[in-house]
Amino acid sequence: MSDTEGRRLAAAARLLGFLLQRELDEDAVAELRRGGVEPALEALGLALPPEGDTAALEALAAEYFERFVAPRDTPPLVHSLAEGGGYEGEPAAGVRNVAAQLGVARDEDAARGAPVDHLGSELELWAEVRLRAPDQASDFARAYLAWSAPILRQQSGHGGFYGRLSGVVAEFVETVSAPD
Repeated sequence: MSDTEGRRLAAAARLLGFLLQRELDEDAVAELRRGGVEPALEALGLALPPEGDTAALEALAAEYFERFVAPRDTPPLVHSLAEGGGYEGEPAAGVRNVAAQLGVARDEDAARGAPVDHLGSELELWAEVRLRAPDQASDFARAYLAWSAPILRQQSGHGGFYGRLSGVVAEFVETVSAPD
């Protein structure tokens, strides 16, 4: 894989991590528009709400809560919860270890309080692995991303913005987790 392709995948992982760790409020939508990613999101079937449409933002906030914060039919997108039933399990320790080995500091403000092993945080760390140690990216993806694909596939069946986002993230995870 070329460096250019690796940088594109890292940018996609960061964007997906951003979308998974915060509901789309006015500030997040403005940040996405300033970043110029709106056309790419639309190409994926992820249309941002119109500027100033507070009703659409409120509906998205409710959908975000239902899909990712307190889902009824799946665990939240936190690795330790999905695999061990509690916070701060072995996956969280592993993520911290990989980050420390790479010298990557976690931006607590950007993560908006999400656990270190939240899928969004893991995607952001995968981006760093892909850029700094590309030969380890597939192994990291299998160890720290692949767990989420079945949950995301289930969430994608619900439709809406976050259902579609779940499907997009599942495809991404399955692609980068595939054996070399």
